[in-house]
Amino acid sequence: RSEVTMSQNLWEGAGSLSLSWVSEDYWNSDRTLRSIGAGYNNSWNGISYGLNYSYNENSTVNGGASGRVYDRDQVLAFNVSVPLSRWLGNTYASYNLNTSQKGGTTNTVGVNGSALAGNNLNWSAQQGYGSQGVGNSGNLNANYRGTYAEVSSGYAYDSNSQRLNYGLQGGIIAHGDGVTFGQSLGETIALVQAPGANGVG
Repeated sequence: RSEVTMSQNLWEGAGSLSLSWVSEDYWNSDRTLRSIGAGYNNSWNGISYGLNYSYNENSTVNGGASGRVYDRDQVLAFNVSVPLSRWLGNTYASYNLNTSQKGGTTNTVGVNGSALAGNNLNWSAQQGYGSQGVGNSGNLNANYRGTYAEVSSGYAYDSNSQRLNYGLQGGIIAHGDGVTFGQSLGETIALVQAPGANGVG
């Protein structure tokens, strides 16, 4: 696998450009993959947007007389995110368009944001529609980082299934003065005893 990625910021207010190239040749196989892509991203008055294009080519050797067989696709994607802080603090609306020669077109609209003190609650909702038999799809997700643990839940559906997920994660420290619950722990932790200092972030 060989890969080259280049990105360049343009002049002030003009956004940025990116180019990519990927080539893969699979061991013990005649399969190859080639992909080239280009993208442009910018923002204006808090509104961020991007446009991306990629050309993908997979090929294999057919045992018959047809020789190498190529499977090609072109993908164009557009996304925009708009802040809704004038009406709802820390909330954004988004729109995504993805279209390809093989996979058809998918349109997705959504809202996401954060709430409560310290933005401890993060949430999102999306609704999409895809052509060529993909149909409707959507999801709802929420994540709350509390003093003693982190709780997450979500629901998603598409034309083939419905999925419900939920989770609880955190850390537990047993020490000489008892047991302390908190957020998930990293490799290095410290426990500080500070009598009377309840509610410190």
